[in-house]
Amino acid sequence: MKFIYTFSFLIISIISFAQKRDIPAEIILIDGDTINTEISVGVNLFNKDFINELSIIKSVKLVHDINGKTKILAKEIKKISFTDFKNSQRVFVADNKKLREMIYENIVKCYIYYMANPYDGSKVAQFEFYDEDGKKARNLKKAVKEKPEILDIIKNSKELNYATIQFILKKYEDDYLIKK
Repeated sequence: MKFIYTFSFLIISIISFAQKRDIPAEIILIDGDTINTEISVGVNLFNKDFINELSIIKSVKLVHDINGKTKILAKEIKKISFTDFKNSQRVFVADNKKLREMIYENIVKCYIYYMANPYDGSKVAQFEFYDEDGKKARNLKKAVKEKPEILDIIKNSKELNYATIQFILKKYEDDYLIKK
């Protein structure tokens, strides 16, 4: 019986502590200081290449800190950028007390807000688009509604992933700049 408790404790400990990985990042603080360090991020239990964004939207834990401070709150961060475990560049920018992921930022802007589901704690992602006037649009079609040819691209897309959204917004901006 003692063996079962010990074995269970060992397995639970391994699973609990195995959900964090360190990744090199560049952090730009509100006061203009830049910190190049490694941060600790939560990862998926079954695939260690998937980052759990909920682990960094409120605070960032430094692995090699120089000031003796191991945690930086999101309200102190202006921007954080890193390359994730799948070699994709990820950029998070400040939005009051939380960080949001920047997918595209130029004339038209696209951000993702990450939240925890209040019932089961799972990750919920909400896209927000801002048109050239700075007005918030809840979906991509509303952000590019002036261009019917781009709406056709959206309708004909099999899936709207980050690359497709970036392509659509870039095309919209190219057409927008040609028009001016």
